[in-house]
Amino acid sequence: MNEEYARAQKRIAGALPELCAMADDIFDHPELQNREYRSAGMLADWLEAAGFQVKRGLGSLDTAFRAELSIRGAGGSVGGSGKAPVFGLLCEYDALADMGHACAHHLQGPAMLAAAAGLAGVRGHDFTVVVYGTPAEEGGRGKRVMIEEGWLRDVDVAIAMHGADRTTAFSASRAVHRYDVTFRGRSSHAAASPEEGRSALDALQLANIGIEFLREHLPDDARIHYSLYDLSQNPNIVPARASGQYLIRSLSERTVEDMRDRFLKIVEGAALMTGTEYEIIDGNGLKSTRPNLPLMRLLTDRAEAAGAAAVTREVFEAGSTDFGDVTQAVPGALLYTAFVPPGTGMHSQGFLDAGKSAAAHEAIRIAAEAAAGTCLDILENRALLEEIREAFRQGA
Repeated sequence: MNEEYARAQKRIAGALPELCAMADDIFDHPELQNREYRSAGMLADWLEAAGFQVKRGLGSLDTAFRAELSIRGAGGSVGGSGKAPVFGLLCEYDALADMGHACAHHLQGPAMLAAAAGLAGVRGHDFTVVVYGTPAEEGGRGKRVMIEEGWLRDVDVAIAMHGADRTTAFSASRAVHRYDVTFRGRSSHAAASPEEGRSALDALQLANIGIEFLREHLPDDARIHYSLYDLSQNPNIVPARASGQYLIRSLSERTVEDMRDRFLKIVEGAALMTGTEYEIIDGNGLKSTRPNLPLMRLLTDRAEAAGAAAVTREVFEAGSTDFGDVTQAVPGALLYTAFVPPGTGMHSQGFLDAGKSAAAHEAIRIAAEAAAGTCLDILENRALLEEIREAFRQGA
């Protein structure tokens, strides 16, 4: 390990006690999407005290922030453009509505702050570190909103971390599209005049039956989930209104589009069969991951060198995340970092129980060293950044 790597590692180690305590504090005070004022404030305050130029509140997102620090050393710039590279370190901090930090978002900010602390001590190269605070990942599409409003595209490489039961950057998230469907019929007395009624609930049930039959004919990576709401509680009335929310997912954008077309026909057919009308609200969605193999390889190798547990280079198929949208906009990779036993799923009690464990604190260190080490690898080897850029252009 050369002097720059050793200096970065030492600075990370020095920052860890404070940042692990910060992670515990965020864990103890969970905040929901777009209301993460306390968590975002703590992270931004720390970065400001560390010398970063911090902008709080980005576009329509009050709890988003951008913190920048430019390093001017003796090593010059990297890449064919002659421009000093900009490394983006992204972090989330929103919690789940019913389970607090059962997805370990409380680890992300402290890990990326530790990586930023490590890079702040580098003296041999010219580059810029940008830490982005990205709220509302859990259902709020925060990063997608940020991209649409002009943020996140100003980095050459985007790196993030996420707690997991394994360690790898070879991950793939599914594209997801959300629809809210409401059927409207005509109410009547269910016993005295059922012929006068047109049941919205019948339509909703028929739509769901159609979806169940559709599952047999979908690719293995495809998923459809739904929940029902706005339902009548009186069985003696033919219900005039019933609603459901549907999520359509796949690793392939094309498959999502095909599933969407078939889903819409099922809804239309259910309305025709029941003599009801329907309304569909398109809730938009998230894009799938655009894999960047050179960057994935660097991050995973660096995590292994840092002593990470359960390292794998097999592709980890996750759910859906707005970081997928980031990888479609700029070269990026998400490092999943092991801190729970194998088989422990996200959004589970096991994730929540391990939130303040020694393994969680170790995951912060590993992710920080991996992120900082990857940036240093790129700075030390000018060809790597062009390789990452070319992989992004090729989409593989």
